[in-house]
Formats: sequence, structure tokens, C-alpha cells
Amino acid sequence: MFRVLLFTLGLGVCADQTFIRREATSNQGRQNGVIMGAEGNILSKLVEKMKMPPTDAPLPGSPTFVTVFITGDSGKQLASGNDGQSIYFTDAWDETAQWKLEDDGSGRVRVQSISQQTYLTDTGFNPVQSDTPSFWTLETTARGMHKLKSRNKYLLDCHWCGTGGTAEIKDNDGGAGFSFNLYLKQVAWGNSLSSAKLKVYMIGPNQGKLKEEPGGDLHLEGSFDASSLFTLSCTGDGNMFIKGPNNDYMADNEGLEMKVMDDDHADNADNQKIFLWNVAYSEEGDGQIIAKSHRDRYLIEDTDGDVKMSDDTTAADLGKKLWMVLIQSINF
Repeated sequence: MFRVLLFTLGLGVCADQTFIRREATSNQGRQNGVIMGAEGNILSKLVEKMKMPPTDAPLPGSPTFVTVFITGDSGKQLASGNDGQSIYFTDAWDETAQWKLEDDGSGRVRVQSISQQTYLTDTGFNPVQSDTPSFWTLETTARGMHKLKSRNKYLLDCHWCGTGGTAEIKDNDGGAGFSFNLYLKQVAWGNSLSSAKLKVYMIGPNQGKLKEEPGGDLHLEGSFDASSLFTLSCTGDGNMFIKGPNNDYMADNEGLEMKVMDDDHADNADNQKIFLWNVAYSEEGDGQIIAKSHRDRYLIEDTDGDVKMSDDTTAADLGKKLWMVLIQSINF
């Protein structure tokens, strides 16, 4: 048995030096090991083989990024300190409390600070900011909440541990502080072909949860159940579709309605416009969004508590348009 070191030979193969072994009893060895005196195509086969990713290489992640507020059991938001290291909880809904969830291709996410561009990293005891990310699993619990798990331990909002609360990493003992709400701030779909989907609860200005009845009627007397779960998906132009529990879609068709998207809508851009929604973060609220239709009208809760469309844009009516979007699951 001998070992031959294959250098780059000007072929653009760099970084990891690859060793080729000759194994007399191995079919793979007989195919790849005969380098000296071989016929002309051996080197090209080896170069082609080296282009293949190793079996343990990370999978390509989704191009879609989801920016969220991570709200703990204390009602405070997880935040990143300006020192580039500290992690704490805050009452604010500002940039320090905004986190970007990035898919790693294997069902986990990287959690990146928007303000510091660092990652939420698990040291085994306390979470810190780092340029090197940890990989977190989002475990769905009751009432649309999640646990954040890394290396078999969990993020904890230890709000009884000191002034303002402390972020820690602990074994999950089933007690308080391990579950978090993920409130949507923004979705960056990445490209027009994104297949990502977010299942969400839409919470109105007066804290009622949007619900669709079997006949398609909408009201704000929902619960944390399937009848209040809506699905956000990419339209291909930066807008969103909002799919209801009954497999129909929210539409502004000269008034708010839930409508089946048939072939005539799917194949015709003009007919499809009624289903397009611009869901944008409102700087005027606390973790809230505004949903605007293609008609430049807004999804609102009126003074009677009914869900409808309105084109009111005055400051006095702003509160009618502010919705919180609680993420139940993300399918990247």
C-alpha cells in the first residue's frame, strides 16, 4: 500500500489536500488508485470526484430569512448588548431585540442579532454573542410558544434571577422560563422560488385571535387551535399569500373575504392581485405589523371588533391596523 499526494496542478483545487490510496482488494482502489502509468482519463475522473461534497458537509440552507422578536416568560424581549458579548432581556422592541433566523439545511436555525450582526451562541452555561453560531432547534410547545434547544440544553428566561431578568442555558426541568413567543417582524424570502411557509396566529389590536369559520367568515374570537392557524407564503414578487385553515386565501375583492384560488387566479396575474398582501413592520407599534392589500387598503379591527378592509391612514386610526403575528412553525 502506498500514498500519493495529489497537488492542485493548476486545476483550482485548493485548501484541503486530498490523499489517494491504492487498496489491492478494493474495487474503489482499483478504479482510483492507478495513477502512475494510467490511461489519459484517470486524472480527470479524480478531479470530478473531488468536486463532490463530503457526506458530512452541511446541507444548503433555505434562502429565506425570518426576523423575529423572541419574547420570554417575563414578557420581555431577548436582546443583544452593544458590547458585542452580552445577552439580556429588555422591555424595548427596538433593533437590539430583533433576531434573524437562518435555516442550516437540517432542521435547525442560526439566530443572528440584527443590531450587532453576531450570533446567539451556547457556551453550556450562558448564551453569549459570537461570530461563530450555535445551531438551535425550535421545539413547539403549547399556545404557539417555542423552546430553543442547543446541544441538549435550553435557553432560559430566568426573570427571577436579577433586575430585568437573566438569559441562561439550562437543562429543561419543565418549569417556567423555557418557552418563548416568536413574533414576526419581517420575512425576506430570498428569491421568487422560495417554498418556505410560516404557520401563524394573527392577533388583532385588542388581542383577539383571528379565526376562520367553516363557511369562511372571519372574526376575532379564536383560540390557539387549527381554526386560527393561517399560513404565510411567497407570492414571487415580495408580497405574501395568507392561506386560511379551510385551504382558501384571504382576498381584498372589493371587501375582505376568504376565497378559493382556482386555476383562473393562479394562471392570470391580474386575477391573482386580489390575494396579494404587503405585510410590513410598523415602527409605530411594539412588535406589530400592518397588512396592506393590492388596493392600498388595510386589514383592520374596527370599533365594533369586526375584521374588515379600510383605507384609513390617519394617526387616529393607526391602532386599528396594528396586528401581532405569532409564529407557530416555520417550514423553510
